[in-house]
Amino acid sequence: MNPPKVILGLDVSKAKLDACLRLPQPRTCTVPNTPAGHAQLLAWAAPAGPLHLCLEATSTYGFPVARHAHAAGHTVSLLQPLAVHRYAQATLARNKTDRLDAALLADFGHTQQPRPWTPPTAAQATLQAQSRLRTELVQAQQGWTNRLATAEAVVRPVLRQVIRSLQTQIAKLDRQLAATLQADPELARQAQLLRSIPAVGPVLS
Repeated sequence: MNPPKVILGLDVSKAKLDACLRLPQPRTCTVPNTPAGHAQLLAWAAPAGPLHLCLEATSTYGFPVARHAHAAGHTVSLLQPLAVHRYAQATLARNKTDRLDAALLADFGHTQQPRPWTPPTAAQATLQAQSRLRTELVQAQQGWTNRLATAEAVVRPVLRQVIRSLQTQIAKLDRQLAATLQADPELARQAQLLRSIPAVGPVLS
């Protein structure tokens, strides 16, 4: 029988990781959010036994440590921020310090038993990166287009050039997205299912 896994709550920022091991006497530490820091974190937590890391899925800053821990054989859960927020409200436990947030995430993991996360395949990671960038470029294009409508005549040629450049890059990304899908049969199958959704279909077609 496998020993129970110890919950490790992890509050993630760009520069550092604040961790809390949920033990009878909780332990905390702070490490840099770097490959060396990730190794340091797991070495610090190793005496506790097999781990179940719980961190919020709020940005890309947590993915490297999540992948590192998963590759080392630990369980990882990426928590939805809204679920954590509601849990904090229900338990009156939300705090503003990183270490207390890590403790909250550890408590959430213990009581809610969130489902394990599986890292994306290389093709899935590529598709996600391309899709995120496309969304950002489309938003930027819309923002500049809105500005063009009220811009002074002297700057409109420059704005049009910016918009055309964004359109070119979006079209290039669309071709890259199509190539990524065609190269992976499982992604292509999933895309085929999504094509029936009006808001998604045109992008994946």
